[in-house]
Amino acid sequence: MLRYLLLTASLVLSPAYAEPVTVAVASNFAGPARELAERFETETGLEVRIATGSTGKLYAQIVAGAPFDVFLSADEEAPAKLLERRLATEALPYALGRLLVVSADPAFADRQCVNALRETDGATVALANPRVAPYGVAADKLLARWEIGSSYKRVYAENVAQAMHFVASGNARFGLVGVAQFHAVKDDWPGCVSFPNLDRRVSYTIPQAAALLSRAQGKAEVDAFFSFLFTAAARAVIAEWGYVVPDFVVPDSRVPDYGVPDLEAPVDKPPGGARGNT
Repeated sequence: MLRYLLLTASLVLSPAYAEPVTVAVASNFAGPARELAERFETETGLEVRIATGSTGKLYAQIVAGAPFDVFLSADEEAPAKLLERRLATEALPYALGRLLVVSADPAFADRQCVNALRETDGATVALANPRVAPYGVAADKLLARWEIGSSYKRVYAENVAQAMHFVASGNARFGLVGVAQFHAVKDDWPGCVSFPNLDRRVSYTIPQAAALLSRAQGKAEVDAFFSFLFTAAARAVIAEWGYVVPDFVVPDSRVPDYGVPDLEAPVDKPPGGARGNT
């Protein structure tokens, strides 16, 4: 926290001389990232530019030289690889994502969504492409664990946001999406939604890490934004969007100690109080 305050104090005095902070954001985190960017801009007068896409595609763009300063990945592997390639100077966990099973079909409004999926033979299921999206990898593993067979038709989306669009538009009867995608539409959702916690011995959280990219080295405005991500205010925003944010005091060095969060704790209901899924 102290590091963030010191950085922003110096920048607020001369925001006109600072360059925009460019942030590559995995699609699952697009909503909270935009809210965080707006809050940072309000506090500092600095500009933040957001670009979204699947983690795999953003990673490839960074490797190819895309002009990003910060990368908010949907996994920990991509930032780790950037560190190995010396394309990043730091990589820190910022959230634990969660999958949801959703359907926009009103016929399932009073059903437990996981059960509805498993009992609807031949249904279409939307998920992000596992080749480029960590949420797609997690969704694919869940479907295999549930023994969702060949009678079901998988509809692969470019990213988890597009998977949610397929469900909301009726192009897929069910979907496995990120919790933030449902958060954006929860007030008017006509169907069912539930966490996939049938087997409480298995954790369905997805660790997500942020990378401070090497091209941003020496840019105080970028360092300030990266530090802001680990402040109490930013963590509160992330939690409001349904992500798991372990309870710890952020040290002045901004490096969080996640400890060993209780990933196996059962979740009774999804955020937003959706109908039929308590």
